[in-house]
Amino acid sequence: MSQSTEILVSTRFSFLGASGWQSDFSKDAAMLFDKNRLLRRLWLFNNIALASLASQTDDNFHHFILSSDQMPDWAKSELTDMCEDRLGAGKFTIQFAPQGPARKFQRHAIAKFAGSDPVAQVVLDDDDGLSSDFIATLRAHLAQAEPLEAEGTPHFYTFPKGYALGLRDDEVQLWAHRFKFINLGLTMVGRKDHKNIFGIGHMDAPKRFGYTSDTRKLMYIRTLSDVNDSRVSVGERWTEVENWRDDEDFKSRFPWMLDVPFKEFNDFDSLA
Repeated sequence: MSQSTEILVSTRFSFLGASGWQSDFSKDAAMLFDKNRLLRRLWLFNNIALASLASQTDDNFHHFILSSDQMPDWAKSELTDMCEDRLGAGKFTIQFAPQGPARKFQRHAIAKFAGSDPVAQVVLDDDDGLSSDFIATLRAHLAQAEPLEAEGTPHFYTFPKGYALGLRDDEVQLWAHRFKFINLGLTMVGRKDHKNIFGIGHMDAPKRFGYTSDTRKLMYIRTLSDVNDSRVSVGERWTEVENWRDDEDFKSRFPWMLDVPFKEFNDFDSLA
């Protein structure tokens, strides 16, 4: 596949509507737009997701954020300012969309971004982050891939190994874990007329359409907090990483994590 394949990192931020990953919040405006929840989600988005994108060694990508036109104006402004501060003008697009299926808005974003050409869609939830070499690693895969057939099916790239960041207690904890088809960093290479990353089930679609799995390095961080869309528990096979701030690989590939002001997450008086 051509090395010039465009990369579109796609994030849903408090989107009111149906998408490939469901939650109770996505169907209930009162829950979704609760001020305290929005403050916490904005904090996570800024300090985890955006910080990880700003640290990429390969910055040749575009960030598409799908949000809701019903979100309060103050939160819309905060979201826009954060993206401008972290990524800069021209590096992101925010769509405050009416209630509807996320796949429709993603399809329009793909058409505007890449036309009829194939595009690599990377899913990044608003409370998760990517290693600083993620885009560079993905681009190396794309450069070695066979061309996507015009009438063919999409192809997936999965990165099963990553970290879980525990923010549910005062102590910040980190675990290493592995999930074969986790949606963190899950990448779908396809065209605007294919199914898109917001219209598939992340457990089944890679097996159905075909995938490449890269298990060489830990490539993402997911957060465990009291505002997760789904309640995730620490698994028996998770390995706690002690003294992670001193680990050389972690410091070089997740450098933004060393500057995160974690105390703020449970101290929202300073953010109100």
